[in-house]
Amino acid sequence: MEEVYGKTIKDISLCYYFDPIEQDYLKEYKNPKKGKANPAWRVLFDDGYKVIIDNYNR
Repeated sequence: MEEVYGKTIKDISLCYYFDPIEQDYLKEYKNPKKGKANPAWRVLFDDGYKVIIDNYNR
């Protein structure tokens, strides 16, 4: 990912990510009623920038 080149990682933590596109909640993405959250990594950089890396974000 070019946007993170040269940045320093401050923290990496396990999280759960709910992808509304994967769950077919495109029309009601702000009010999902059910679905599946997948394990993912939350990477925080020293400037506050965050990236979520999940199975589908390769």
